[in-house]
Amino acid sequence: MNEEDKKSNDTGDEGEEYQEWTPEPGKVGKFWAWLFLAIIGVVIVWMIFQIFTPGGL
Repeated sequence: MNEEDKKSNDTGDEGEEYQEWTPEPGKVGKFWAWLFLAIIGVVIVWMIFQIFTPGGL
């Protein structure tokens, strides 16, 4: 039963969802792009705090 369940998961939506997180060349680039965007977002928020707080952080 377990082996059949694993096969059905591989072909089903869960299998596709798992495939998104496998480290393929294109997917790794997407991960670094999101990481880069997250860092930029943090820097922008930090700059806004620097501008609007009298003493800075």
